[in-house]
Amino acid sequence: MMFGRKLTMKSTCPQLILCLIVLIFMGACQVMEDEDKFDEVIGNSKMNIVLGYGNSLAYINEYKEKKGVSEENVQKYKKHVGTIAASNIVGDPDKFCSGTLIDKNLFITAGHCHKSNIEEMYIAFNYELEGGEGTASRTEMFFPIEEVLDYRNLTSGYGRIIDFMLLRLSGDPGDTFGWAEIPNVEEDVTKTDVSVGDTIIIIGHPMEDPGDPSVAGHKQISVGEVRDIDHTIDEMSDAIKNTKSFFDFLAYRLIEYDNDTRNHNSGSGVLNTEGLLVGIHVQSPDKSDVPFSDDWFNSAMAMQHVYRHSEIVKSVANGTLSF
Repeated sequence: MMFGRKLTMKSTCPQLILCLIVLIFMGACQVMEDEDKFDEVIGNSKMNIVLGYGNSLAYINEYKEKKGVSEENVQKYKKHVGTIAASNIVGDPDKFCSGTLIDKNLFITAGHCHKSNIEEMYIAFNYELEGGEGTASRTEMFFPIEEVLDYRNLTSGYGRIIDFMLLRLSGDPGDTFGWAEIPNVEEDVTKTDVSVGDTIIIIGHPMEDPGDPSVAGHKQISVGEVRDIDHTIDEMSDAIKNTKSFFDFLAYRLIEYDNDTRNHNSGSGVLNTEGLLVGIHVQSPDKSDVPFSDDWFNSAMAMQHVYRHSEIVKSVANGTLSF
């Protein structure tokens, strides 16, 4: 069962308001209609490259302190991170995307990671190497995906508008692995819990190098810096800026950073140095040249923006969600 709804918009404009929205978003608000085709675009799977400013990705258990982010804290933060697995067979490589526990049985990832049969799948934790490349793999632990509580996957000519998925898992994995703290809800829509220049951490399951770009790999980390907070609202007319619904719909949605990512980092939690989950990694530039340009970076859906689109996730932040 899934509570909430997937946002979709058709290409035709039977009503004036829909035409206006289509024009505003440069002719396109699009959703991936068939999630089972998502392998064509998810996590930049067409590009067998690192997307960032240099190869700073490291296997989680070979990480050495960088930018003041200690090895001790990374060992704590890594426990909450998992990947979506097609089966509960140890060693089965059929895994995709990344995500993070935010309560004892709630796992948040990117909305574009949704598949029609996802409630038949599992979240794999402890999918790690003992050290660096070539070391032994640790034993995975699997928890069934019981229910999709909410998800959104909406894009436009301005990029991803809203992109998240909240899963309920069986077995309460948080009792074993703990969970990441998420920010308090801010009424001020300009709040994103981080600022330009802040150090941020991404822990997820990008593909191995060398490896198969169609499957997620053992857990890795990248430490980088916030380069910008996306202010899409600044690009719009005064009339639109003064319309609260549009302001809430688009403004301050993306945190942009220079951390390195690869295929299947999609859904990774973006953490500040205190381990607060401030965003969900959702997109990278659709191009094969690196380093990035000065105005387009890897980016995360800010948690404050997710709260504006999901009463369910907001209730998790407020501690009021009950089953």
